[in-house]
Amino acid sequence: VQTSEFACLKIGDGSAVAVKECPGNVRSSASNALADNSRKYIVDNGLMRFIVDPAFCGSCHALEIGGINHLYSAYPQEGTFKSTKPWFGGIHPIFYNERGGDVQLYRDEFSGAKAERIGLGGQLWTGARTRVQSKRPGFEGLILETEYLTLGGSRILAVVSSLINLSQAPVRVESGAIAYLQPGGDLSKGMIHSEI
Repeated sequence: VQTSEFACLKIGDGSAVAVKECPGNVRSSASNALADNSRKYIVDNGLMRFIVDPAFCGSCHALEIGGINHLYSAYPQEGTFKSTKPWFGGIHPIFYNERGGDVQLYRDEFSGAKAERIGLGGQLWTGARTRVQSKRPGFEGLILETEYLTLGGSRILAVVSSLINLSQAPVRVESGAIAYLQPGGDLSKGMIHSEI
């Protein structure tokens, strides 16, 4: 008889994930008017819900469980955080040039759509996708797609970034996402531990 130990993790209950598209409420900091392209996606998996508004720098600005938002965000209008201006917060896509400089995606127009992806084990992950094509000099033709996905009844939000180069020229960049968290909806007791 051979015995093996292994961990088994169930990350969802198989229930449906609802994605609702509706008008957003992103405001221009210059005019305080509603942004023309503000459309938000409310994704509800039965246990948690998150909200993505592509017009707000492609961000997921709310991740709620039991009505408590666990993301720190300036939504619906960009703000300032420490020395960062404009600051959006939440979870949003970024990419940097080879010298570590931010490519300033907030200057470009994002679009959005419902997203689905088959994960390992054949599970259907559902949520919203944001997409932006850079118009910054030296980065023209680069498209960054970010998917915010979950499973029914899960406490997991997967963030998947894809960088597409439409030009023939090689470009050295790093892409990903940055997250501003407020576990329990409260920044006052926040502490981050990391190992490098």
